[in-house]
Amino acid sequence: VRKKYDNKIYFNKILEKTNLPAPPYLISSQDNIGYDEIVNSLGGKIVIQFPNSYSGSGTFIIHSKKDFDRAVFSERFSKQKKKNTQGVVRINKYVNRKLSPVMGVCCTKEGIVYTDLYNQIIDAPEVVKQEKGTGVYCGNEWTSAKFPESIKKQAYDAAEKIGTYLQNKEGYQGYFGLDFILDDETKILYPIEVNIRLIGSFPVFSMLQEIHKQPLIQAIQILQYLDRDDYVLDIASLNREMKGNMKGSYIHLYSNSNKALYNHGELEAGIYRVEKDGTINFSRDSYTLLDLKTDSEFLVSQGVPYKNTKFEDYRSVVNIVTKGSFMDMKGQSTCFAKKVIAFCYDTLDLKRNAET
Repeated sequence: VRKKYDNKIYFNKILEKTNLPAPPYLISSQDNIGYDEIVNSLGGKIVIQFPNSYSGSGTFIIHSKKDFDRAVFSERFSKQKKKNTQGVVRINKYVNRKLSPVMGVCCTKEGIVYTDLYNQIIDAPEVVKQEKGTGVYCGNEWTSAKFPESIKKQAYDAAEKIGTYLQNKEGYQGYFGLDFILDDETKILYPIEVNIRLIGSFPVFSMLQEIHKQPLIQAIQILQYLDRDDYVLDIASLNREMKGNMKGSYIHLYSNSNKALYNHGELEAGIYRVEKDGTINFSRDSYTLLDLKTDSEFLVSQGVPYKNTKFEDYRSVVNIVTKGSFMDMKGQSTCFAKKVIAFCYDTLDLKRNAET
């Protein structure tokens, strides 16, 4: 089921069958993409996507002929072509947007359970360079994610329809992530991708649900794979209790080079605090978001590197988590994010040669 529905081309067929909106698109051979023909059909701004890529690795956002030539002749494009056994790509009309919302959905025997909308952090310029490409997943934002009810209603409708389709068509039970883009002009929320797996927002999302006393969607996912019939889920109650704004944000730091880099400095795992004068100091040992006390603190965690660790091909270096905000509702990095990210990179001191 995962292999079938992670496919972006097949996902568009689900949208058609469930009467959900989709940006105009066409399917093209990956070896013969005619720029002029596509622009005439879809307009001057397009998105090329390889069907089974993930985390933005096979997504190319094109705003001009120069962007197009840079993309199709890039090493990243060539790598995707070699992996793409279908030989075709999906090309969408680009939707003007600042936000890429996401939600968690779980198919259960009693019905469809889903979280509130929150935001993905995509192409944050402080942590990913243009050379890595476009559409690159950098983290998630909950603190500033406050959507009007009209937008949320579109998301809930999509979750119900797609969850019910997967359940009825495939007998699927369990979790999936549902990605959207929000059109700035029309305010249409377009479902663009389903990820039948625990997505990148875990385990932070489970920690946030625990802090905010929400039912854990990951626990509901686990229940679906236990051979038990001594419980009944109250779907209506779960869908009420799993809503509401949560405070939290996290972001990946990438090495930002296709060449090997080494960190000459060490960034100690634990909680740091941004002081009133702007300085940043280590506060205390920790490994979990649950230990953060204020919005001015952040946690450095998940694979914190030892000195002289080697990073190749834009590898993820470390994760930063906060109860504050790393991205606003305009899709821009906050001043807090810029300060924290700069501190982490300065401390890590990534360079081409290992320190002897």
